[in-house]
Amino acid sequence: MAGLRVIWPDAKPSEEVMKTVEDLKQEGNFTEEELERLKLYLMSVEYNPGYMEDAVLLHESNPQFSVEEFYQFILDN
Repeated sequence: MAGLRVIWPDAKPSEEVMKTVEDLKQEGNFTEEELERLKLYLMSVEYNPGYMEDAVLLHESNPQFSVEEFYQFILDN
């Protein structure tokens, strides 16, 4: 997949990624598992807050696809 990076075992998410995940947690629309998967995913790609906002909105209107799937689609196009 284009744009993916290796995540080292001791890697820490950026403050921006942590803030995004915490904001989504506060909204209460995602499970802990979904938030953890999203955090790891965002650590593995080039993070773009605008893309993230779009991916979350797309997921909310089309929940059959994950935020990660929408984010990757946006990155690829």
